[in-house]
Amino acid sequence: MIKKLIASLSNISGLSCRQATRLAAKAMDTPLDRGERMELYCHHMICSTCRNYARQLKLMRSWLREFGQKIESPTGLSSSRKEEIKTRLKSEPPSEL
Repeated sequence: MIKKLIASLSNISGLSCRQATRLAAKAMDTPLDRGERMELYCHHMICSTCRNYARQLKLMRSWLREFGQKIESPTGLSSSRKEEIKTRLKSEPPSEL
């Protein structure tokens, strides 16, 4: 009975949990379009697991950014090379796993 309820609620949101987690990860790097945002919002309204996953993604990203700011830059890289690396990291889409 519960499985049928969950399946019917999943159909309402239009996303499977797999699709929702991919959208949550995508949202970390690029803005979602209106349709994607609405689908993800609806899915998160009914799926606490995916909602928690999205929160954990945001938390891990903030920790990694904070940690990255505390690490000293490696010696031997010129400031222009560091800027080039930063630019490439920002502009290149993440590879899919």
